[in-house]
Amino acid sequence: MSSRSLPSNWIEVELKALVPSNGIFTDGDWVESKDQDPEGEVRLIQLADIGDGRFRNKSARFLTKAKAKELGCTYLQAGDILIARMPDPLGRACLFPLTGNEKYVTVVDVCVVRVAEETISSRFITYLINSGAIRQQIQGFESGTTRKRISGKNLARILIPLPPLAEQRRIVAKIEELFSELDKGIENLKQALAQLTVYRQALLKHAFEGHLTADWRKVHASELESADQLLASIRTERRRRWEEAQMKVYADSGKQPPKNWRDRFKLPNPPDPGNLPTLPVSWIWANLGECFVVEVGATPSRANPLFWNGTIPWVSSGEVQFCHVLETREKITEQGLANSSTQVNPVGSVILNMIGEGKTRGKAGVLKIAACNNQNCAAIWVSETSIPPLFIYYLLLFRYNQTRQLGSGNNQPAMNKSIVEQIAFPLAPQREQETIVQHLSEQLSVVDNLESDIDANLQKSEALRQSILKKAFAGELVPQDPNDEPASELLARIRAEREVAQKTSPAKPKKLRIATI
Repeated sequence: MSSRSLPSNWIEVELKALVPSNGIFTDGDWVESKDQDPEGEVRLIQLADIGDGRFRNKSARFLTKAKAKELGCTYLQAGDILIARMPDPLGRACLFPLTGNEKYVTVVDVCVVRVAEETISSRFITYLINSGAIRQQIQGFESGTTRKRISGKNLARILIPLPPLAEQRRIVAKIEELFSELDKGIENLKQALAQLTVYRQALLKHAFEGHLTADWRKVHASELESADQLLASIRTERRRRWEEAQMKVYADSGKQPPKNWRDRFKLPNPPDPGNLPTLPVSWIWANLGECFVVEVGATPSRANPLFWNGTIPWVSSGEVQFCHVLETREKITEQGLANSSTQVNPVGSVILNMIGEGKTRGKAGVLKIAACNNQNCAAIWVSETSIPPLFIYYLLLFRYNQTRQLGSGNNQPAMNKSIVEQIAFPLAPQREQETIVQHLSEQLSVVDNLESDIDANLQKSEALRQSILKKAFAGELVPQDPNDEPASELLARIRAEREVAQKTSPAKPKKLRIATI
């Protein structure tokens, strides 16, 4: 921000210039794991504690007072400004709210700024550092490749638009008044979002327990093929397709099939209904492997450029986020398909993520295009049966919290083909499935639209927050008072006090001098 655009009694200064003779501008302390002690009396404040405008109070690391003294640690005080020198986001700041003498220190990637409230408002500086204009300056100083950071030296050079102290306080009061109203609106939006989440789950539960179509079922009971008949026809069709595929394999190879080749056809055992909730009389429990072909994909070698940038869509697990898959970020070639164990899945297949702790595992999508998939997800060929793909998709949406817990392995638990095949689901008569899908599609579409509106309003709220800060630090949020002491005189007083302190005092401890930046 150029000083020429500021009100006449404001001034633009470097952040370090605001620190008085008894203040602090320093990085936290280099405290290694070996220095820590869970029984220690001194808490080590971490990067995770530094929120964007708020202290998160999440960490639980400690060291003894003796070790803190040995390391020459700087003790924090309530009201200190803590600035994170690493993301996310880079440069976020908050006020330290905890009280206690020699009870808290912080890590080296947190910058500690202590100002004097009689000359500089720490709340004003905190709001300012979290504003878009200052965040842009910080990004201009960032360094590093894998993890971005800003050095304490560069942080000290950040230019601050400084108003008179009285105006600083008026600005803070107005920001907090407006933010309070904004926060109430945001809280209402988040509550509405949470209610929609509960409603969606209740609607899905209602559907897959048979309650959604209970009245419809009574009216159409005499017209419905039972789920037992549907499952039998599905199993027959699956055997027919398997036998056709096997005969083709033998024909292509020129070999005669062995006498007992048909005995090799196997489907997973049906689920035990005794361990599952009771269903309507016309429904039955089945599992995915009984009803559908389940295929796990693969990734063609990245080292061979001839396998990539082709015409065959290839789905990665990150693209499956409870959505319809209309296109893919990557495509493979016919050569890539032939040299890997992936396969082209038919339109209408349901893709289920099998890996990704807390991120993708258990999420599903419906293929709207024929596409291959990677080894981290399973393709469930629903479209090859008389079951609507959306019936299985909505089921997996309903079961997400349970499905995402399935898996084996120590490092990163994951599902495999066998686990996916054993997932039980309630099989309803075909026409009832279609009715369920129709009802869910209509009502969930309304829920999705409402969620989109709320998300848009939440984004607008954040934009409004930044707009408030922008006006505040351009001198446009509150009126100027010509009787206020100009910021230039305020800054001169800070400098004079610091010069006097330097002349009359011996060398100060390392953590109390600005010159160490």
